[in-house]
Amino acid sequence: MLAEQIGARTAPVGPAWRYMQAHHPEVELFNPDAIHPSMEGSYLAACCLYATIFNNDPNQLSYDYVLPPEVAALLRKVASVVAWEGKK
Repeated sequence: MLAEQIGARTAPVGPAWRYMQAHHPEVELFNPDAIHPSMEGSYLAACCLYATIFNNDPNQLSYDYVLPPEVAALLRKVASVVAWEGKK
């Protein structure tokens, strides 16, 4: 991967989405147009970016955006697990 060659970090948005689609298909990550992310998909991507940019655990975040608290917590947890797995 180019990022590894130049020492850049990448946010694991794709792996987080794949994990959610495999393990939590009830959470819709796409808008009805099947192209753009839903609020859930956007929040998951933002949590992955947060973990990568700030090197902090997204589980520490308390802002749920417009999502039900349990859904936001699940998305933060998945972003955290996927982000830290990539650092091992």
